[in-house]
Amino acid sequence: MYKIGDKVKVRQDLEINKDYENVCFREGMKNYKTVTIKKIEESGSYCVEENDFWYSDEMFKPLHRELKDVRYGDVITNGEYYSYIFGRCDEAIFISCEEKTIEKAKKAASLRYYSLLEFLRGYEGWKIVQDEPDEKETDIIEIENIKIAERERIIKWANEYMETSTKHYGTNFYGVCLEDLKNFIKSL
Repeated sequence: MYKIGDKVKVRQDLEINKDYENVCFREGMKNYKTVTIKKIEESGSYCVEENDFWYSDEMFKPLHRELKDVRYGDVITNGEYYSYIFGRCDEAIFISCEEKTIEKAKKAASLRYYSLLEFLRGYEGWKIVQDEPDEKETDIIEIENIKIAERERIIKWANEYMETSTKHYGTNFYGVCLEDLKNFIKSL
């Protein structure tokens, strides 16, 4: 899957002394977050520049993902502004408004809600710059763990929320209050 010279992230959820595609994840391997592929064996295992351990495909994740693959906890930027992905529900994205700093984007009180297509059009040219949420972050909406039927209810709720807001404010409204969204999800 990877080639010589590729920089990849070592998954941080791997268990020590467990085999992944016939390669054992050792204690010292957990100290490396990013490595560079130096050699590929016929078996498909990888030798890296940073240490003498061997790795398998399953132990890595790509260093860069495309915008269409955003998930909760990602920070995206256009080089000037930052937005934080608070949640993703299949083809729906809950994202903070654009802010000048990552910290401000993460602390947003209101969110925008887009379909994936609207999101990709509106944020064309933006890149994922941080793709691992801080362990202490509490405002991430883990929609991925919600049942499919309930996901549909969340999307329906967000659409109705925006319709009501648009009627009330008399403009095309894309904001969703973070607390309102969290409370709705808790009610499921």
